[in-house]
Amino acid sequence: MSYELAAAKRRIGLPKRRIDHTEHEHEESRGLLAGASEADDDVEVVQLDYPHKLKAVAILLVCVALAAVGYAKHVSPSKREEVRHAPFGPISQSQGMNHTQLQIANYIDGTALLFGVHIVHHGGTSVCSLMEKIGPTPGFACAQPGKTEGDNRDWPQGMPITVGRSWPYKKTAAYADRLRALFHFVSSGDYLSFGALQRTNWESDNLASLIVMRHPLERFLSGGREGKCGDFHDGKPMALTSDPTNETQALYWEYANAECADNFALRVLANNSHCVNGAETTMACLESAKTLLKRFTFVLDQACLGESMVELGRRLQLNITKRDFVEASRNRNHKLDRPASIRERLGNDTLYEYLQERFRRDISLYEWSKTQSIVLCDKMVESTPPPTPTNGNATKKGAEVDPVKETVLIPQPQPSPLPLSANKQLQIANYINGTALILSVHITHHAGTSICSMMKKLGPVPGFACMGKGKDDDAPWPEGIPAHLKSWPYNDTATYAEKFRAFFHYKGQEYRSWGNLHRTNWEAKNLVSMIVMRDPLERFLAGGKCGGFHGNKHTPLSLEGDPTNETQALYWEYANSGCADNYALRVLANESHCVNGANTTLACLESAKDLLMRFTFILDQSCLSDSMVEMGKYLHLNITEQDFESRLHHKHPPTVRERLGNDTLYEYLQERFRRDIALYEWSKTQSVVQCDKLSP
Repeated sequence: MSYELAAAKRRIGLPKRRIDHTEHEHEESRGLLAGASEADDDVEVVQLDYPHKLKAVAILLVCVALAAVGYAKHVSPSKREEVRHAPFGPISQSQGMNHTQLQIANYIDGTALLFGVHIVHHGGTSVCSLMEKIGPTPGFACAQPGKTEGDNRDWPQGMPITVGRSWPYKKTAAYADRLRALFHFVSSGDYLSFGALQRTNWESDNLASLIVMRHPLERFLSGGREGKCGDFHDGKPMALTSDPTNETQALYWEYANAECADNFALRVLANNSHCVNGAETTMACLESAKTLLKRFTFVLDQACLGESMVELGRRLQLNITKRDFVEASRNRNHKLDRPASIRERLGNDTLYEYLQERFRRDISLYEWSKTQSIVLCDKMVESTPPPTPTNGNATKKGAEVDPVKETVLIPQPQPSPLPLSANKQLQIANYINGTALILSVHITHHAGTSICSMMKKLGPVPGFACMGKGKDDDAPWPEGIPAHLKSWPYNDTATYAEKFRAFFHYKGQEYRSWGNLHRTNWEAKNLVSMIVMRDPLERFLAGGKCGGFHGNKHTPLSLEGDPTNETQALYWEYANSGCADNYALRVLANESHCVNGANTTLACLESAKDLLMRFTFILDQSCLSDSMVEMGKYLHLNITEQDFESRLHHKHPPTVRERLGNDTLYEYLQERFRRDIALYEWSKTQSVVQCDKLSP
C-alpha cells in the first residue's frame, strides 16, 4: 500500500495502521474502529456526518486511483499483474486461517511483506534477482538502499538498515508495514554468524518469511571465485577460490577446522551464539534451530531451487517459471553443473569423513529441513526428453522442460509425490495383475503385526504372523523353500517370489539383528518390497524391549513400560546394551559388525540408505494409517484409515523426552544412536507420505 493511500485513509478517519487479531481479539464483534482504545494514540478516529461521509468516500476513490497510477509508474507492465495490492488492509485470523495461511493471504492481497532469511551461499542472490523482476525490492541486494541518490530515497524514513541483524519482536509488524509500503520483497542480507533470529515475531500476520537450506558440505565448497568464509575468502592471505587440488589440500584442512566454517547454517539459526562446537555441538543446539525453521512460512531446498521457486510462486500467485529462475542464476554466475558428488569434489575420503563428523549437527538440520521443504527434491523424477513428435510438440503435455539439463520433468501421480522408477512401476503393475508378491521387511516393533492384520483382510497370507506356515500341517507352503530363511539369495529371488505368489499375495519377514538383505534381488519384476521405518528412540521405548530386557524374559533385567524412578538404572543398562545399539541400522547395513554406538561409521549409514532406495515402498510409522492408505492407492487395494487405526499401538505422551523423564539419558541416546536417527530422518524424505507435512 502506498504512502499516498495511507495518507488518504488518515484524512477520512481510517486507522493509520493495521489493527489485527493479536491486538484486538474481539475486533469482529466490536467493529474495527470501535476496537481501538482511546489510549491508542496511533489510531485516529474522526466522526463524520452523512454528507461528509459521501464526500469522504469520493475522496477515497480518487486517492485510490491516484495511488494506483503512481504505483503503475514504478512497476513495469509485466509486474503489474503479478503484484496485487488490497485497498483496505489485512485479513484477520477470525476467518479461520492459521497464521501461515493468513500470511500468504495477506501477501497476495498486498498487505504482507515477503522476507527472505539469507544465509550466505544459500541462493539468496539468485532469489533476489528473480524477485526484482516481479516487483519492487530494495536497491542493493534486495536488503538495503542502493548506492545512487535515487535508490536512497526508496527506504522508509528513519528506519534502520538491519542487514544481517534480526528485528525485535515488538517492532516486527511495524517494520514489515513500513517496508511493504515500498517493496513486495526484502532480504535480510547476509547472515555470516549467529543471527538472534528467535527474537523476531515470525508469526506476524503481515510478514511471510522464506529461507533456503543447503547441504552443509555443498555450502562448504561454495563460493567459486568469491572464496569461502573468514580468512579463506577472496582477497585474504589464505583465499580458496576453487574445489580442492593437490596443491590446496593442506589449506583445505585448515579451512575445515576454521571457526567460520563450523556448522555454518546451524550457527546462524541456533538460539545461542556459542552453542556450535564442531562434532561436540549439542542436541539442544540442533533442536533450537529446528524450532526456528518451523516458524518460517516457507522452507526451500537449494538442491532443486528452481522448482521450489516455481512452487513458491504458485502459492503466492506470482508468475515464476523454471526458465526465469535459471536465467537469474546464470546472470549471477552461479555454476549449475557440478561433479556427481561432494566426495568427488573433495577428492579426499579422509577429509570427507572428517567433515561429515565435524558438521554432523548441521547435516542433521539440513536432512530434517528437507522434510519441511515446499518441494521434496529427493522425490523429483528426471527422464531424457522423448523424440520430437511429428505434430511439432516437443514434449508431453503437462511436462516442463528443464532449460539447463535438457530433461523433461514428468508430473507424478496425484496426490502422492512418490517417484517411481520404470522398474518399480513394473513391480506394481505385476502385483495388480496378480503376478508379483508383496514382501515386507519387518524390523521388530516397526508395526509388522498391524500391517499383517490388515493384509489378512485383503487376501491370503502365511498362517503364522504372515511369515511362517504355522501349526497347521495342511497349511499351504511353497515346496523346497526353507520356512525360516532370513534373506533370499539374489539368483533365487524371482523363483521364490513366484512360488510364494501362487499361494499368497503378501508375506512378511521379521528381523531383530543383521539381515544380510543386500544379497536379495529387490529389483525382481515379480517382487514388490516394503518397509516401515520408525524413530529409533520411539522404538527403544516400544514393546517388551530387546534381548535380556524383554518383558517376557521374567528376569531381573526385564523392562515393561516407560522409565520410572525405580527403573532408571536398569534403563541405563538397556541404553548401553548390544541389542539396542542402532537397531534398525544394524538390520539394514551391508556388514554384520559395522554398528558401534556413537562411533558407527558413515559408510555403515550410507550402505543402509542404498538398501532402502532399492525397496518399492518406504513407510513412516509416525503416520502409518495415512501411509497404508496411500500405498493402497498404488496397489489398487481398498485400505481406509478407519480399517487401519484400530490396530495402531497405544498412545503415549507427545515426546520421547517426556517419556524418558531424564534429559541426560535422552541426550546420551541421541548421541549413541545418532547414525540410526540420521537414517530415519533421511528415510522420511523417501516415504510414500510426508508425515511432517500432514495437518494436525
